[in-house]
Amino acid sequence: FAALEALYQRLPEKPQKLAAIVWPWTERKIDRSMLGGQLLEALGDLPPTKMLPYLKGMSAWQQADVVRQLAAQKKWGKLTRASLFGLCGHASADVRSAAFRALEKQQPQGDEWSLIEGFLSRKAADIRKQALDMLLKCRDTDVLASAERLLAGDVNQRAAGLELLRQMAEAKRAGSKCKQIAVLYAAGRKQITAEEQTQLAAIGDADRPQLSLDDALGLMNPNG
Repeated sequence: FAALEALYQRLPEKPQKLAAIVWPWTERKIDRSMLGGQLLEALGDLPPTKMLPYLKGMSAWQQADVVRQLAAQKKWGKLTRASLFGLCGHASADVRSAAFRALEKQQPQGDEWSLIEGFLSRKAADIRKQALDMLLKCRDTDVLASAERLLAGDVNQRAAGLELLRQMAEAKRAGSKCKQIAVLYAAGRKQITAEEQTQLAAIGDADRPQLSLDDALGLMNPNG
């Protein structure tokens, strides 16, 4: 591993053409990505955190493998935890999904809240769903505080904030507080988009009884 590390540092960060040995078609390119897999195979019993400086030189599936090895450690250090939370925002859906799965039983702490909330400024459906799922696993007070911060963010974060409130209200979690935050948000906006209006209406209706054919759409009591 140490020998490959030394060779990695000598290779160019960007692909560089090598002069053809004999014929022009034997020309090759060289860069650090050529060693990513070899470093991973040579890791052996070394801690997977040793791979963190070399992630950029690895393919997405190799990086996802590193994430899984980080998660499999019996004890996580600060570097492992920080790296996994950071990789939740990776450009590759495979890598970030692996990171979210690794953190399935973890809840954000400290600056990790702003990190996950920052990812909700992005449009990718997978990262939005996984980030919201992570936040919704937290305590009601923490989720409500996160929703309020998101409602003060950009358009995508505001949509996420309303989504948090809707899911909270529909799950009967702090429903009155969810409504209060939603009402204050609507009152403070000059314009409400159609999507926001749909979410706001759902939050307001969350505590209303669900009508069905069993009660004739609310016209009768099925229990007599």
